[in-house]
Amino acid sequence: MTTIDKRKAIPSRRHVTAVKRLVRSNVASARARWNNLGSSAVSLLQELTRDYLLCVPLGDLILLEGRWYVTHAGLLRLARRKRCSGIRVQPVRDFCDPNHGRWVFAATVFTSRDCKGFAGYGDADVSNVSSLVRGAEMRVADRFCCRADTISTTGAQAPAATG
Repeated sequence: MTTIDKRKAIPSRRHVTAVKRLVRSNVASARARWNNLGSSAVSLLQELTRDYLLCVPLGDLILLEGRWYVTHAGLLRLARRKRCSGIRVQPVRDFCDPNHGRWVFAATVFTSRDCKGFAGYGDADVSNVSSLVRGAEMRVADRFCCRADTISTTGAQAPAATG
């Protein structure tokens, strides 16, 4: 007799219907908020919605210069859904240069009190961030490492920041 792991079971019709509804809602909200969405931005939005259940109306995603970015609110909701119990973020001081807007952070995500954690890194400087967030490179680096680390606890890849 074959045993089925319920965590990997085929999604119910209710779940599939809810995801389809979320995809439609996200696309409609994104088109209303950002007028000229290209087909590649819509396709990536649909993929991010299906894979991570991110929600545009709740502010989980923003579009900057044609690229999708997961917001702090989106990261918190994703971490809660994935049952993360904590995140520790620290600057890697040897690689940070505030005078040049260059920042590197290390994040460790914990799934329980006994978990040793999953580590990830994120960096940002004026050469790899949108001109719309210039001056906030430290914040961007922090989000990059948390986004990659939070999603790595699921065994999946971090959502692309491309559109």
